[in-house]
Amino acid sequence: MQTRKLKRFLNDTKYIISNCGDYLAVGSGYIHNIISVDVKTLDLKTSGNRGRDDLAYDELKQIYDKLRELIDNGAIKEIIEQDDVIESPVSVYTYDNGRIITKYAEKYGWPNVTHDGFLMYENQYFKTPHEAVEAGMENYKASIELWERSRLNVLDNLQKIDDGIAESKKYLNELLTLKPET
Repeated sequence: MQTRKLKRFLNDTKYIISNCGDYLAVGSGYIHNIISVDVKTLDLKTSGNRGRDDLAYDELKQIYDKLRELIDNGAIKEIIEQDDVIESPVSVYTYDNGRIITKYAEKYGWPNVTHDGFLMYENQYFKTPHEAVEAGMENYKASIELWERSRLNVLDNLQKIDDGIAESKKYLNELLTLKPET
C-alpha cells in the first residue's frame, strides 16, 4: 500500500496513514481508524459509522472528501495495490506464522510505516532478525500459555456441566420413583 504517496496527496497530514490488512486507516496515536477504507469494497467509513458528520476537525473532513474523490475516480486502487518506493530504506524484521519477514522503511520505530504501509509498532518490528526471532518466541510462548489456560478452563467448565447433568438426572430419577401411577 502506498501510504506515503497517499499522505502527500493529503497535504502531508499529521494523521497516521497505515495498512491494517483489510482496510486503509487514517488515525492518530489514540484512535488508529478515525477514517477507514475497506480495501476490497472501497467502503469509506468513520470510527463512529455516521460518515463525514462524525468528524470534528476541518482537516479530517478534508481528508474524508479527498478519499471520497480518490475512490470515485478509481485512483485509490493503485494506492492500495502497490507498495511505496523508499529511496534509502532500512531493513526491518517482523515475525508471522513462524517465519521472519524482511520489510523496508524510511527509519525505525513508531509511527513509521513499512514499504507496504504497515505501522511499525515497537513490539512487532525490529532492527535485526535475531530480535524478531526472540520477540516471536516470547509471543508464541505466551500464546501457548494462554491457550493452555483457556483449555483448562474449558475442561473445568465441561466437568461442571457433566456434574450438573448427572445431578439433574439423579434428582429426576428420584422424583420418578415418587410419582404415583395413573
